[in-house]
Amino acid sequence: MRIKYKEEALELIDEIVEVGYKSEKVKVCSTSGDTTIIGGFKPSKTVVLIITLPNIDNIETQIQKLDSFLANIVVDIDCYLVFANDIKIDFIPKKVNFMYDKYKEFGTMYGSLIVSGSLENELCKSVFIIGKDGAIYYENTLPNLEDDFDFEKLSIELNRAFSSYTGQGCH
Repeated sequence: MRIKYKEEALELIDEIVEVGYKSEKVKVCSTSGDTTIIGGFKPSKTVVLIITLPNIDNIETQIQKLDSFLANIVVDIDCYLVFANDIKIDFIPKKVNFMYDKYKEFGTMYGSLIVSGSLENELCKSVFIIGKDGAIYYENTLPNLEDDFDFEKLSIELNRAFSSYTGQGCH
């Protein structure tokens, strides 16, 4: 898949994440250096929101917009913001856990690693919602890194993911 940043075409790793399939468990690192597993089925049956961002211009503004959006979510979700590398910003988010792809598993397994151009080895701008059953419920990779996320659509998808799995089966 090709994406764009400031008129430059960038290529993503050739890995596709498909909605409805089991999410992969991958290791990421917190800003304190602790290894965390994200993805896969969790006994807590919590909806998981994973957002990736490249370290580009206006990154702090984008994180603030995201945090403002997440502050309005009243249901319990696990939310991770994954970067290719550890970053330092002045803003401290309230609802997001900062992670970085130290082991290069996330970008590779979730198809969000940029493999060409000036942002090679950064992660693209994407959203993944993992349902309570551990399956990929929603995926969106922005074709232009300068575009904002569609928070209205994201809100709808989070609500759908939260209410779709009851744990009771089909009968």
